[in-house]
Amino acid sequence: MWEFPGGKAEADESDALTAARELEEELGVRLINASPAIFEIADADSPYVIAFVPVAIEGEPMPIEHSAVIWDTAMEIARLPLAPSDEAFVRWLLNRG
Repeated sequence: MWEFPGGKAEADESDALTAARELEEELGVRLINASPAIFEIADADSPYVIAFVPVAIEGEPMPIEHSAVIWDTAMEIARLPLAPSDEAFVRWLLNRG
């Protein structure tokens, strides 16, 4: 399945700090800024809430922890097999406008 980059926040870590750490670890890019979450959903398989945080980055994303990276429109991403929370987020993106 495809999924957006991200991961669990560490103790006392903000969404922006989590995004910065995860983007560096997973894609080798540097966070320039992060906005407040635009979509949140409870993860059905865990006690976590997944927050989708818009970010601006510097650098070329590389698949450090994954086998591939794509950059595409929400319509094209919706055609991929997605993790359930990511699928809900993409549906939200497509239906909000």
